Amino acid sequence: MGEDYASVAKQFVKSYHAAAKAAFYSITDRSQASSIVGSQYRENSVLVKLRGDGDDEIVGYTPAVGPAAIVEMLGNRVYSYDKMEQEVFVIHAVPQADGTITVMVTGQMTCSLFIAPAIFAEIFVLKQDSGSYYIAHQVFSDIPYDDSVLDAIKKYGGRG
Repeated sequence: MGEDYASVAKQFVKSYHAAAKAAFYSITDRSQASSIVGSQYRENSVLVKLRGDGDDEIVGYTPAVGPAAIVEMLGNRVYSYDKMEQEVFVIHAVPQADGTITVMVTGQMTCSLFIAPAIFAEIFVLKQDSGSYYIAHQVFSDIPYDDSVLDAIKKYGGRG
C-alpha cells in the first residue's frame, strides 16, 4: 500500500470523533448532524451497535443502513448521553489489498450519568472513493466498567 495507512487511520479517528462531538454535543438542532457526520457514509454503509449487558453477553441493535439511519442510531444509541466524553487509547490499522483500511479503536467514555467510565471499542472499514475514504462498515460496542454505567444504560436505554 503506497500511502501510510496508519496515519490515515489516526487522522480519520481524530476527525471522526471531533465531528461526532460537534454534531451530537455542541449543536442543539441535531438535524445538522446529517451534514456533519452523515457525509462520511454512503447509502450502502452499515453501522452495528453492540453493548455488554453485564452478564458477559453482547446484545446488538438492528443494524442501521445508509447515512440517515446511521446518524439516527448514533444520536440515539452511541452519542446520546449528556456531557459524554470519549478518550481514545489505542488505534490499530490493517490495510487490505484493495486499498480498504480496517481500523480498530479502543478507549473510554464518561458522562454525567456514570460514576465510573465505560470502555468502548469501534471497528471501521474505510473504503476509498474519489481520493478519500468513507465508512463502509462500523461496529460500536460499549462495555461498562461498573454497575453505575450498566444501570444508566438499562435505565435510559442509551439515552441520557
